[in-house]
Amino acid sequence: MPGEVDDKKVCNARLDELAKPNKRLILDLWQNYSYLFTDDRKETIRLLVQEMYAMTPEETQRYFDEISAVVKKLKAREKMRKRSLKRYLAKLNRIERKRALNKFQKIFIQALTYASKNPVPPLVSPRLRNMSDLILDQLCDIRGVCTPERTDNDRQAQFFCNIADWISIAIEYVYYEIHVQKNMEFDIIEANLKGEQESQCMMEAAKKQ
Repeated sequence: MPGEVDDKKVCNARLDELAKPNKRLILDLWQNYSYLFTDDRKETIRLLVQEMYAMTPEETQRYFDEISAVVKKLKAREKMRKRSLKRYLAKLNRIERKRALNKFQKIFIQALTYASKNPVPPLVSPRLRNMSDLILDQLCDIRGVCTPERTDNDRQAQFFCNIADWISIAIEYVYYEIHVQKNMEFDIIEANLKGEQESQCMMEAAKKQ
């Protein structure tokens, strides 16, 4: 109402000051996303940093060149790390395949000996039965004989069926063992990579403070 004293405080929001972007955010923007900007936008960011840090144009240019060099170095290091990891995994795969082959050869010989003396337990898994049928076809093809029926009472037919069944069990055993070991190795690799990323993030955070 007229005559009343206005007790409202004057707003001192300093809008111009608050509207200015944070220095740290500006540098972070340049380090991570400068490749997305046009030349005009890059020049605007340079001028903004030059004003914030009261630097000459030459100092500003040198500063951004140093930042760009650091970013390129980090990207090259990350690319090299991924390439090294890829080579390591390829080497690990070759080693695992060789290890599996050697192990399977030993088990195969044992299976031949064992199959000639011991009956095969029932193959409950459909995958094992299908694998055994494929192995039986291959064995008979190698020997140049017809694939026998499972119900044949012929001694040779039963011998081939027993070998195929035991080999399928051996393959399943080798597959399971290597699968478990490989998962353990991948867990170790993932933990190491996570530790490196956390260390790098902590170092970058310390530099920004």
